[in-house]
Amino acid sequence: MDRSIRMDEFGEMYAGGVCAKTAKRIVLKEGIPYLKVNGRTLVRQSDAEAWRDSKMRKETPTLKSMLADITAKVRKERSA
Repeated sequence: MDRSIRMDEFGEMYAGGVCAKTAKRIVLKEGIPYLKVNGRTLVRQSDAEAWRDSKMRKETPTLKSMLADITAKVRKERSA
């Protein structure tokens, strides 16, 4: 059984030390699945870890960075 964590725990462990209110805003904005139990908003720990891992993933390259890579490769080939 996966452990559920409160918003204050989510904010502390996964969202960079933010308060519970800000953590709840992040959960709602990012579409992280959550549960409401006795008026408390809970997030499964596996969902929180998956969200954090997705945020740490390398960003997709922009056109500018791709052109810089191509230019560097061409210059390297020409100088060799």
